[in-house]
Amino acid sequence: MLLIAAIATWAFALPRVLRRIRLARSPSTSQQAIANSWQRAAHALALIGAGPRAGETFNEHAHRVGANFEIDAHAVQQLALDCTAAVYGNRGSEIRMQRAEQLSAEIVLAVKDQLDARQRLIAVFDPRMAKVLLPA
Repeated sequence: MLLIAAIATWAFALPRVLRRIRLARSPSTSQQAIANSWQRAAHALALIGAGPRAGETFNEHAHRVGANFEIDAHAVQQLALDCTAAVYGNRGSEIRMQRAEQLSAEIVLAVKDQLDARQRLIAVFDPRMAKVLLPA
């Protein structure tokens, strides 16, 4: 009985703890926020075997994902363009940041839809997966 209570407490507390950690580490610039949105999407894509390859640019990764996986190609490509502009061009804005966060959330949701029941259950208890899949 104690084990069941501990598991339920963990599943209930984990999202709140991760949300607090995420808020404590909030980015100081829009460029950082856009890069964080890309990282979250890339980590989610890795769960379905679509993570970035070594040496692959944001745009190369986006084109590969769009062509080979059931993910909205436009969303991934737009996020890649925004991230490229933010990281390499030092161009970030409130609008781009909000768009990047929205696109990242859409990509994460699309990944969640492709996970089976076992993987979704694991995500509830595994902080590494929960950090990626839980809402920001």
